[in-house]
Amino acid sequence: LLQKPAHDAGLVAESLAAARQAAAAAAPQTASSSSSAASPALPPADAELRLTLEVATRGRCSAWAFSDAVGFTRLSLHCGLLAGEAAGSAVQSMASGEGWEAAEHQLLGATAALEALLACVRSGGGTPPADGDQGATPLQPTGFLAPGGIGAPLVWTALHHAVGMVLPIALWCGATLPKAGGSGKKVKQGQEALHATRLALRSLLACLQAGIADIGELLGRAAAAASMEPCLDGAADPLGAALADDVPALGELPGHESRCLEVRRMVAQAHTKHLLSLQEVAIAQLALLKSRGAFKP
Repeated sequence: LLQKPAHDAGLVAESLAAARQAAAAAAPQTASSSSSAASPALPPADAELRLTLEVATRGRCSAWAFSDAVGFTRLSLHCGLLAGEAAGSAVQSMASGEGWEAAEHQLLGATAALEALLACVRSGGGTPPADGDQGATPLQPTGFLAPGGIGAPLVWTALHHAVGMVLPIALWCGATLPKAGGSGKKVKQGQEALHATRLALRSLLACLQAGIADIGELLGRAAAAASMEPCLDGAADPLGAALADDVPALGELPGHESRCLEVRRMVAQAHTKHLLSLQEVAIAQLALLKSRGAFKP
């Protein structure tokens, strides 16, 4: 899409064909998969996302036990494929003068898929307390983004795969799609589909901005919670004492509790650094999105 000179519709189509083949190869093999492999329609995303979130928020799995997160990763990549399909349709429409209905449909599909993914991350991380809620503990670590939890891998997947592909494609569309309005800013006759496509693009850009901003805030709260771990202030380690009670031989090891405390301190520091790194990614993506200014359909 970014190659100069003019965008090569044939090259875009060839790249999309390769992306579809890769997506079909990564999809779970079911009886109906062969008939729908060529379609860019999203697989049963809602059920898969609900299952992923259910497991994550219950704290029943860790990042190591659930590191593949196949369903979430596949759906994140599929968001990029849908956005790519929309850009490919736009290139074809600009080159041939064909209708814009396909691009509009694919942009709406990409928006719906991205909203579902970002909602999964938002729900897993919880919501900030309302202003004036005296009983709230906004810095309380949650299982979703706690050390070893599934939250950080899912956030990375959403930012790296879904947002990382959809964002540049959406920005390219915003800079490239022709306008449908005349001199009086009214939609020209016969350009209604193009105007609807630009409206769909505005929805996608709004979804990106809101989702990235929410994830950045979520990561900031989680990093603040991780930095307030008692072990970072040199407090006694109750876990080390509990292990010594359960396994008497551990209590006889010289420096057992101090070593447990040091391990927990190192984990908390590394986890805080990881969350802050993810937050920097979200801040950079949001800055890039805002740098292009408001999109006017």
